Amino acid sequence: MFQVSAFLQPPMEGIVIQTYGAGNGPDSRKDLMTVFQSAAERGVILINITQCSRGSVSASYATGKVGACFVAMAL
Repeated sequence: MFQVSAFLQPPMEGIVIQTYGAGNGPDSRKDLMTVFQSAAERGVILINITQCSRGSVSASYATGKVGACFVAMAL
């Protein structure tokens, strides 16, 4: 997890995360979700896009809810 945390340090301003289906990323990885939350709180922009060709990312899943810190959009 150190690599992801280091990657999200300044001067990084934002990242795009491509998740599965309606936005359900690796929410079983609490360490990863904590790193994303911490980055968002520091002002790093996290954009969550879905691999689905239709629909959008849903806040019904944990990854879509991470402190409402993700900008969600369809690919």
